[in-house]
Amino acid sequence: MNTTKNKIASKISSCILMILILLFIITSTGIKLACEELSIVFSNIEEAEEYFAQKYKETYGVEPPDWRDPEAIRQAQEQNRAKAEGKYTESSNNQTNSTASNTTEKPAPPKCEHQYEVKVTIEPTCAEPGQLTYTCSKCGDSYTEEAPATGNHNYVAEITTEADCTHTGIETYTCSVCGDSYAKTIPMEEHKYTSEITKPASCTEDGILTYTCETCGESYTEDIPALGHHTDTGTIVEEASTFFPGVMEYHCDTCGELLKTEVIESKYPTYYLYIIIGICCVIGLGIIIVMLIMKRKKSAHEVKTELQGSSS
Repeated sequence: MNTTKNKIASKISSCILMILILLFIITSTGIKLACEELSIVFSNIEEAEEYFAQKYKETYGVEPPDWRDPEAIRQAQEQNRAKAEGKYTESSNNQTNSTASNTTEKPAPPKCEHQYEVKVTIEPTCAEPGQLTYTCSKCGDSYTEEAPATGNHNYVAEITTEADCTHTGIETYTCSVCGDSYAKTIPMEEHKYTSEITKPASCTEDGILTYTCETCGESYTEDIPALGHHTDTGTIVEEASTFFPGVMEYHCDTCGELLKTEVIESKYPTYYLYIIIGICCVIGLGIIIVMLIMKRKKSAHEVKTELQGSSS
């Protein structure tokens, strides 16, 4: 009794499941799944396939597609959808069956042991990646890879701002391929000074030497040290005599300033002259005294003579 009930329950379950599977197929969800679900009810997948094929043929009037072939299943779904919409014809069915049959019977091609050859189809640049194409020399299969950007810029230098002695310059490097650029600073140039004596130095005063830049006009000064006097060989102002000294003066050759005076020694010392003069004075005075004495004696004698003559 129990066995009979189990069989009846199994048949009822199979019918319910079949209805659900057919609805599932009509809504284009997949025959393969339906067959796999049927294997739950039947003892093996072959029995489920046979049962399903019979029901499919009874329902649609055509042989069921191979559930292992996704393309055949897709075409069967399209046919069922076309029938439901009233657009299905026998010719399309035959064509579909023929296609499905050809698809089913077509053997799988042997797997190719690819031998790829690489070729640069798009040259990479310094900024943009390129493309490498790998093509099999046996079967023609191909795929592509990105060739990374080289990063090797072709920079061209250009001085955009000239440097001078007061400002730095700018040198711009621009890639001739991608336009990438960067700049470098050009150091300031040295001043180009020319010198000029703006105040000559004298013997006693410093002079001024002015340096002026030819480019920007900047200037600075330096002191020129005083030259100092240059003494000449001397000039005799007064010649020396026998007893009197002479005078020699020394002047600066540059400015003419009197620098020093020297005495030129006489032939004999001056005091010799004073001695001689003294001696002469003494001798002259003695002579005068003698002459006076003699004159006085003469006068006295004359008076005496006159007195004697008067007496006689």
